[in-house]
Amino acid sequence: MAREVNEQEYRLIDRVTAGFNTIAAGLGRLKTGMTELNQTAELASKGLGLVVGAARGLGDQVKSVADYETAMTRIIERTQATREEQDLLAQAVQNAQRELGVTAAVSADALLRMVKDGFSAREAADALGTSLAFAKAEGVDAAQAIDGLGGILDSFNEKPQIIGQLADQLTAASRAAGTSTEALTDGLSRVGLAADESNVSIDQTLAYLSLLAKRNIEGTAAARQLVSIMGDFRDPASAAGKALDDLGLSGLNFDQIITALASNSDQAAKVLQTLGDRPRAALQ
Repeated sequence: MAREVNEQEYRLIDRVTAGFNTIAAGLGRLKTGMTELNQTAELASKGLGLVVGAARGLGDQVKSVADYETAMTRIIERTQATREEQDLLAQAVQNAQRELGVTAAVSADALLRMVKDGFSAREAADALGTSLAFAKAEGVDAAQAIDGLGGILDSFNEKPQIIGQLADQLTAASRAAGTSTEALTDGLSRVGLAADESNVSIDQTLAYLSLLAKRNIEGTAAARQLVSIMGDFRDPASAAGKALDDLGLSGLNFDQIITALASNSDQAAKVLQTLGDRPRAALQ
């Protein structure tokens, strides 16, 4: 009986080590994959304007014109946009209509959503084309895409300037992990605060979520497991925190801990035993 228990423990350690190694090694592989897929996504987005632009309407209906004017007025008032910035906004709307076939009313609504989320007039104008191209490429509503990207930036306390890079990373990661950008967006938005407190960047968090997605743990469920694990690792009073302290791993950030545990199956087993069933399953 004792021999059977020991064999089961060794098998558990093997699975634990494999899980940690998968996450640690997969982070590097996914970053490489993102670079390659980003190049493909960039070429696809350039071609998108040629295809969709040919099908754009001849003009907005009266209601759409009114919606456009109302939204632009609110944007100008909210941002106190200068004449130069107003011209940039108008040009961004025209570019979206010409290159992506997006109506002026939809573009104005997207700009207003970004401004409400804290973007300046110039930042919103710069981000409009990339955000709408992302929505088109992923087949989601423009408002949904804008709100999702903005939610991630808010969650990680990041600047609007990275929105284009973020959209590219989401597209690349979804392709690499075989999941949807909606699931990754939802996960990032929910885990951002915990990740920020654990000194884990957006791209690192996205890599972890992508790896979990490959194991059919997605969206809210994936975020919940990551938040739980990060919190336990960060809290010195938790069972996991105490185990990390005993192993001399306290004070390291989440990524450093995962990397360290991946190289030591005994330590990995000790830490894993302190986690709840579902967080532990996410790492096995």
